[in-house]
Amino acid sequence: MEEILNGRLDSQIIYLGRQNKGDTIKIRMQLKQDDVMSGVVRLTAAELDEDVMKELAQRMQENAWELTSAKGNQLNGTINAQEDKTLFFSIPYDKGWKVKIDGKAVKTKALGKAFLTVKVPEGKHEVTLTYVSPGFKEGAVLSIVGFVIFLLILYLFRKKKISNIEQNSNENYDILRKETLPQNISGNNNKEE
Repeated sequence: MEEILNGRLDSQIIYLGRQNKGDTIKIRMQLKQDDVMSGVVRLTAAELDEDVMKELAQRMQENAWELTSAKGNQLNGTINAQEDKTLFFSIPYDKGWKVKIDGKAVKTKALGKAFLTVKVPEGKHEVTLTYVSPGFKEGAVLSIVGFVIFLLILYLFRKKKISNIEQNSNENYDILRKETLPQNISGNNNKEE
């Protein structure tokens, strides 16, 4: 089996296939000759004990959080913890996640700066996860305030425009009246001689 890997290989797990006792595995690495890719190479080999893995998977399944409903931004589920433990969700950690256990808010933590976790006491519990984007409430309030200010400016602008139209129409009416109507409306046609 030959596998060629390129690029940055930090913290990678590379599956070498099923090996038997006495098999020889050859690994060849070629490093670039530049300052960017130079550094220390550390290689660790490990084997997977399949019996231990099966036991661990069974224990995890017995203590797993079971999703009962998912609607919009909310996930609901149950867990029957055999002991006090940390409940791990394969959900990226974000400050927008709020978790309640049996209706009471609990503190969330990041596992490895990546995944969402919470502490769960022993026993059967209802666990609710709700996500609201950080800044959503503030943004909604600012949007509403901005819209109200826009409507107020629109109202004032319209009111001023109507006032200007009335003023201009009165001025125009006065000008028209002076230009079109005779100066002496009394009917007296006396001219200066």
